[in-house]
Amino acid sequence: MNENIERLINAVTNLQLEHNAFNDGFHTLSEIRNALDACFPGKTCVDLLFTDNVDKLPFGCMVVPKFEINEVNEILIAGSDFEINNYSVEIDSKLLLYGLTPKELVSVMIYNIDRLVGDETPVKRLREIIDRYFAEHCTHLKIQESIQYQAILEYGLVDTLIKLTNCLYIDNDVLTDAKLDELELGEDFTMALNKLFRKIPGCDTVASRQPNLVIMDWCFRLYKNVNAERIPAIHQLTRAKEISGSSLYKALLDKAVNALNRIDTDTYIMMESVMESYLEESKRKNGLFAQLKYNGMRAIEDDFYEFMIMARNAETEQEVMYALKQINARLSILDDYIRNAELTEDEKKRWSELYSRYSGIREEIAKKKVYNRRNYGIFVDYNKLDSMEPEDDDIYA
Repeated sequence: MNENIERLINAVTNLQLEHNAFNDGFHTLSEIRNALDACFPGKTCVDLLFTDNVDKLPFGCMVVPKFEINEVNEILIAGSDFEINNYSVEIDSKLLLYGLTPKELVSVMIYNIDRLVGDETPVKRLREIIDRYFAEHCTHLKIQESIQYQAILEYGLVDTLIKLTNCLYIDNDVLTDAKLDELELGEDFTMALNKLFRKIPGCDTVASRQPNLVIMDWCFRLYKNVNAERIPAIHQLTRAKEISGSSLYKALLDKAVNALNRIDTDTYIMMESVMESYLEESKRKNGLFAQLKYNGMRAIEDDFYEFMIMARNAETEQEVMYALKQINARLSILDDYIRNAELTEDEKKRWSELYSRYSGIREEIAKKKVYNRRNYGIFVDYNKLDSMEPEDDDIYA
C-alpha cells in the first residue's frame, strides 16, 4: 500500500482513539492534514476539522473549495480550464458512530478530495450546468466586481461543487472508483458507502441521491435582485445555519449573510451619484470609450452567422455547451450596451434585434438532441456471433 495512505490511515486511527478518550485531537488533525498534502501534491488542505455532531443532520465528510479573490468571477467569465488547488475538510463524528473503520473513512476522504481537486472536471461540469441554466431560463448575469456580490455567488457555486463531488450524491449503483482500486481502498469504499447509505436519510436509493441544485438557482435570483430580496435572504440563510451540522457550511452561510449586510442600498446610490459625471463622459457619442464599445458590438454582429452555423451543426454535447457559453457571453455584453450606452432609436433597434437573433440561436441549440461522445461507437455481441449457425453458402463461398 502507498506510504502516504498508510500514514493517513494511522493518523485517522489515532483520531478515532482520541475521540473515544474524549481528547481534542488537535495534533492528530494536523497529522491528517499533512498526510493529505502528501497524497495530493500541488494541492493544499487549508483546514481540517472534526466536528462532534450530536443533534444535527449528518453531513459525512465535507470537502469545500477555498477560492481566492475574483476566482468566483473567473469561473463564470473566463473560458480557460480551472483547477481547484485549495480546499478544507470536515469530518462528521457520526461517521465513527456508524461503524466506519479508519480505512473506510480514509477511502471516503480520498474520493471526495480527488473528485474536487483532481483535475478541471468539477469546474467544467459547473460551467456546463450554469450555461444550460441560462439557456433554459433565457437569462444572464451582469457580473459585479464587488466582493460582497461575489460572496453571494460563491455560496451557490460551492454548494453545487460539493454536490457534484461528494460520495453521498453518487447518482448510480456503481460504488467503485479506479483511483481507490489503485490505492487498495476500493473494497473499503464500497463497504463505507453501504453503511452510509443505510444510516444517512435521503441516501438509500439512486433517485434520492440525485444532486438538488436549487441553491444555485436561488443565489442567481438573489444576485439579480439584491435590493428587494436581501432581508428575506438573510432570514433564510440564518435559518439554514441553525439546522446545519457542518462548521464549514455554516462559515459559508455566515459569509453570505455578512455580504448581504454590507450591501447598503443608500451607499450604493451615493456612489452612483459620485460616478455620474465619469459615466456620462464614458457614454459620449464621440468619446474613446463609446468608439471602443461600438467596435466590440460590430465584432459581435459579424460573429452572428458563424454562431448560427455552429448551432445548426452542433452534434456532440461538448459542441453544444461551447456554443451556449459563447452565446451567453455575447448576450450579456449586448444587454449591457443596450441598457447603458447613449443610443439613437435606430441604434437601439439595431442592437435589440441582434440580441433577439442571438436569443433565438440559444433557444434553438438548447432544444437540440445531442449524443455523448463517450457513448458513440459500434458494439458487437461476440457471444451471439459464436452461437450463430453458418449457412451452407457461407461455408462454400
